[in-house]
Amino acid sequence: HYILIEGITKKFTKETGIKVEEKAGVPIPIMV
Repeated sequence: HYILIEGITKKFTKETGIKVEEKAGVPIPIMV
């Protein structure tokens, strides 16, 4: 599921439970 935040930041939760933030179309992996 994609969550649009401020029109630039997208948060994506994979089935593995890894959260990834996309800023300006650049995927950034976040350690949970």
